[in-house]
Amino acid sequence: METLTKSFEKKDKIPQSVKILDQIEGAKNNADLEKIRELMPDFFAALENDAGIELTPDVHRIYNSIDKGNCIVRLGNLPHITSALAGQDNLKIGNEDDYYPNALKGSYEAVKDAFEEGHYNGPIRPVIGFGEKDPELAGVSFRADDVEVLDRSNLDYSHPQAITDPNTYKKNRKKRFLCVRGELKRGELKHLAMRIPSPAVPDSVQTKEEIKSDSRFIFRGAML
Repeated sequence: METLTKSFEKKDKIPQSVKILDQIEGAKNNADLEKIRELMPDFFAALENDAGIELTPDVHRIYNSIDKGNCIVRLGNLPHITSALAGQDNLKIGNEDDYYPNALKGSYEAVKDAFEEGHYNGPIRPVIGFGEKDPELAGVSFRADDVEVLDRSNLDYSHPQAITDPNTYKKNRKKRFLCVRGELKRGELKHLAMRIPSPAVPDSVQTKEEIKSDSRFIFRGAML
């Protein structure tokens, strides 16, 4: 399997966060848990430095901003997100032939749905929020030259990469589904939220409340 850093071979500089993430993503089982724990603080610090952001455990503030801003959210590919935040590449979403639901109209519930239903195998599950309130788009809320947003009409819910199974979605949830195709520039990314299994995060970078909690997950995020 090609490593994450392989795609950066032709670039002048590989972001440190991508190098560390390469090692985290390479962990395959619980035997590598201690390795992930050792790398996680370095990844947090490198991501903050590469992207010029400040990670916070207060993800509810981020969710509220997504909700109020009528943003679009989706579970993304963390290496690609990290590359985009570091200014290396635009963040590509889908392609011109895609017509399946791969994003949700932003809300508190939509963020939780994106964490649960998206397709991503790494230990860190990242949700991005993008777009701003735009009444001319009737609530779809995003406008960019290189991005196309398709509403829920006739989306292909049977596609293997669709974010949900058409037989399991809750009543009235389908109205929130969208298909997004195109490329997002760094400045068009507005929010980042990450969900990480608690055992993968050492106490040294947890809050006192997180250490005392019996939650299965640790959350970190940033306003971009």
